[in-house]
Amino acid sequence: MGSSGENIETPLLLPLHLPDNKIPKDSFNLIYITYFILGVSCLLPWNTFITAIDYFSHIYPHTHINRIFSVVYMPVVVSALLSVVFFGRRCDVRIRINLGLGLYVFSLLLMPLLEVFYIRGRVGLFNGFYVSIGAVVLCAVGQALVQSGVVGSAGELPKRYMQAAVSGFAGSGYVTEDVSSKILKDWYPITLITAYYVLDLIGKSLASIYVMKSPKITMGLCIGRVVFYPLFVGCLHGPKFLRTEIPVIILTCFLGLTNGYLTAVAMISAPKLVSFEHAEVAGILMAMSLVLGVAIGSVLAWFWVI
Repeated sequence: MGSSGENIETPLLLPLHLPDNKIPKDSFNLIYITYFILGVSCLLPWNTFITAIDYFSHIYPHTHINRIFSVVYMPVVVSALLSVVFFGRRCDVRIRINLGLGLYVFSLLLMPLLEVFYIRGRVGLFNGFYVSIGAVVLCAVGQALVQSGVVGSAGELPKRYMQAAVSGFAGSGYVTEDVSSKILKDWYPITLITAYYVLDLIGKSLASIYVMKSPKITMGLCIGRVVFYPLFVGCLHGPKFLRTEIPVIILTCFLGLTNGYLTAVAMISAPKLVSFEHAEVAGILMAMSLVLGVAIGSVLAWFWVI
């Protein structure tokens, strides 16, 4: 029997730092592949909505539907992630992920059913517009549930699984319609989007090879990415040699590459800087901070004037 003066600590289910030779073997990289697929699922529904933006713009003209979707979607994701931090951790990770995937399926099926049975190609039916916004909200809640479960659980595992999850994200934004090309025409925005997503994926994959150890350097490089803003402004309104396709494509590639690598490094490192029992919360807070930045950018897009 121990006395009241003894310092008794409850042992953790897993040690804080597993030696490399004690990490369970991932046969055929099945766990790694699973986390990559789950990472893809986090943003796939949102990318589906913004990919169909031409359809929504045709059905609901004069609504700035792309910005409305962003302003509605991102704050809902942030609010839902914040709710998970305070209340949702009582719910099993598997339940959160499966519930979120169920909301994904429902919200994505709702749109084609709405078109077939109600809209039928007609323009300006704003009852359908409100249903579409509701589907976006459900999709946002689904992302919060899935992303919190995936990132939170990956934060408790070795670094490579967080890298797999964030590689699955493969991009968190899109290029606006403020640029144009007489040569590439309609293929110009498609080229920029593809370049951004491919380099973003490459950047996140590079984190599987090398992860920077210094949080200060990582933070400094993240802040340093502000330099892209004046560079893109120069491509829009600067000297003639900058107002061509090649500088914009090169800048977009570097934007995607740095976004991918630094996002992966931050997401991988943060859960490892705290004790094991706080790793899940750290991962969720990182995901929430990432989405919060996108949400702020979406709101500021309403005031975008250059």
